[in-house]
Amino acid sequence: MIHKYDKILSLIDANVAQEIGRLKSIQQSTNKYILQLVLLVLSGIFVLFFVIYSRAKLRESELIKLVAERTQDMKQVHVQMKSLIDNSSDAIVSIDSNQKIILFNPAAEETFQYKKEEALGQPLNMLLPEDVRHSHSKHVKGFGENKNVDARLMETRSEVKGKRKDGSLFDAEASISKSSINGLIYFTAFVRDITERRKAEKEIRRLAMYDSLTGLANRHHFENILKDAIAYTNRFPENKIA
Repeated sequence: MIHKYDKILSLIDANVAQEIGRLKSIQQSTNKYILQLVLLVLSGIFVLFFVIYSRAKLRESELIKLVAERTQDMKQVHVQMKSLIDNSSDAIVSIDSNQKIILFNPAAEETFQYKKEEALGQPLNMLLPEDVRHSHSKHVKGFGENKNVDARLMETRSEVKGKRKDGSLFDAEASISKSSINGLIYFTAFVRDITERRKAEKEIRRLAMYDSLTGLANRHHFENILKDAIAYTNRFPENKIA
């Protein structure tokens, strides 16, 4: 009987050993599969990371190129604008919201007789006659504060007086525009000295009214005087000369 039980136990041990071997084999296969799966996942993650990184670098390269192109374009525009301002025949003067000069082109130097270094940072009023400084400063301030006023409303040239460094005054045409940059208001004045034009107009009127040789009033001048006298008489008949 004991021999029979030993034989059964031997069979059980053999089966258990066989099952353990099979389980170990399965475990090894499973571990190998898990390892392969982990490697596959890691490979996928690496490939995905590489693709994302490559696209990011490509995008970065494109952005750098775009920024470089835009920067070059802005530099070109700046150069062109500076050339236009520097070569303008009109005096161009820009001021900030405190009416301090921030731009003074070569034509402005010639017109007002101030060097650029002397004008920058100074109040705009230094370029105006004393009797209009307060009203002009108030006018510009109101123009800047009025949200309903378009810059074009002050672009039409008007005749003003300018003041040179030596204190002399001159006739000028001026227009002013405003712009907003980052919430700050700036004004730009375009000033043209019309002194020579005024002289030419005065000379044309003189030539039209006076003889160039004798300097005496000509027929056209007398006709104008007569027309004025008739108009005055018609308007004020009580003052009619008998």
